Amino acid sequence: VENFKDYTLITANMEGDIGLTVIVKKENAVSKIAAINEWDFHKNIWYSSSFELTREQEEKYEIQLDGPGP
Repeated sequence: VENFKDYTLITANMEGDIGLTVIVKKENAVSKIAAINEWDFHKNIWYSSSFELTREQEEKYEIQLDGPGP
């Protein structure tokens, strides 16, 4: 998990063969998934989204809503 001012980048992969990247946009104390990338050896698909995260999800994924960012 990487936090950058108004955005958070969440990446996960399994042995470098299959993975998921999620970009979360933070605005007005609300976090929403802006984009999702599913990838493996045969695909690299991006989806746009506006799914809102709960406070519990923000804490679970260490999404910072306040404070300094790079």
